[in-house]
Amino acid sequence: MDASEITTIIESEIAGDWTRSNYHGVDLRECLVPPRKCTFCNGFPQLNEGKPVELWIVLEELPGEKEGYLIVCDDSGTQFGLADWNGSNPPVLLGFHGTFLDALAAM
Repeated sequence: MDASEITTIIESEIAGDWTRSNYHGVDLRECLVPPRKCTFCNGFPQLNEGKPVELWIVLEELPGEKEGYLIVCDDSGTQFGLADWNGSNPPVLLGFHGTFLDALAAM
């Protein structure tokens, strides 16, 4: 998948309802970012044998800052999850939650 395909999946899930938010008060119009690949620390031994994993960043809780939660997507565009900058570089993968909206709600 490429960035435009990931964006299409997300926009399809949002289905024009840009008012959706979560407990963190995320504004989709402000926090969605153009998908970009990043390497993440990975504490899950069943995922890539626990080695760092490359995922797409699609949403930043605090856009342009290396703080807060991220919504990430795998290369197939089928699994969205959460990651955290937590003062670390690279950020840390926290886990997958299913769809983009599932990940948004889990934040």
